[in-house]
Amino acid sequence: METLVISDTHLYEFEQKKFDFLMKLFSDYEKIIINGDFWDGWYWNWDDFIQSKWKGLFTVLQSRDVTYVLGNHDLMENKSAVGLFCTRQVSSYMIRIGGTMYHFEHGHRLSEKVIKSRLFKRYAAFVEAQHRSLLLPMHKFERLVGKLCPEILFNSKAGSKRNGLVKEYFKSNPVKGVDMYVIGDTHSQELDIKNHFANSGPTAYGYAFYMTISDKGIALKQVRY
Repeated sequence: METLVISDTHLYEFEQKKFDFLMKLFSDYEKIIINGDFWDGWYWNWDDFIQSKWKGLFTVLQSRDVTYVLGNHDLMENKSAVGLFCTRQVSSYMIRIGGTMYHFEHGHRLSEKVIKSRLFKRYAAFVEAQHRSLLLPMHKFERLVGKLCPEILFNSKAGSKRNGLVKEYFKSNPVKGVDMYVIGDTHSQELDIKNHFANSGPTAYGYAFYMTISDKGIALKQVRY
């Protein structure tokens, strides 16, 4: 049996094509790991999200074994999604599949530890301090870039570099018993068997990056929707 791993869907403004794609994808798997940033709490609140058209996804998720790993955009404000669209809600997760022990976490806490750039830290502090209404113009700009030049946002050199920094962190700070580390966050899909690392990638602007895990290991997936 394959396990679906998907992250960084950033659900906000409703998109019928994205909804239809996710509905079909979720229906194809019995076990699902949402590895962070399922919805986007930077731009709207939890109550608005669960009452939006996106709630149509919850019905199929309720019938699956779903692990929801919280990301930096999943601003839950002490709320729980258990029973609503997931079986368990965690900050990190470990599971053995086919003899391999996998460690899942979104990755934003790792980025905060490994990125030394003052510009990145100032950006993170700015975003954390802003009201949602002030972040919306940034979202609109990102949507424009995503439609015109999605390669800038997906699998970028900056994202790949952040993946590299996270690999180095895990080398120096290994989690006992773990064979493979799986994150999201950087929007840069990658499978690096030698360094025991994988990134599931994002799903947005008509591009879906995700992975499946079976007894045979990890398979990266990239499709248009």
